[in-house]
Amino acid sequence: MFKLGTVINFFEKTGVCVVELIQDIDINFKLKAMHEYKDTTDISIEFIQIGSKKTDFATKDQIVIIKFDKALRKGTEIYKNG
Repeated sequence: MFKLGTVINFFEKTGVCVVELIQDIDINFKLKAMHEYKDTTDISIEFIQIGSKKTDFATKDQIVIIKFDKALRKGTEIYKNG
């Protein structure tokens, strides 16, 4: 597992997260979410959005909007599984 980014905000009404990326991310990646180094769960991406455009890929050092299949909290770290 290696870290891809961190959730810096979560919008409950729309269910989307703002994620600060430190590595590239792809919509097909198998991911794990870890909050406070203890709660780990498998997650998948429903969509990635940069500005007003949806995309299948985002590069490191970007701040993007991602809709995951599960609700995540601010501070949750996103890891690539495998």
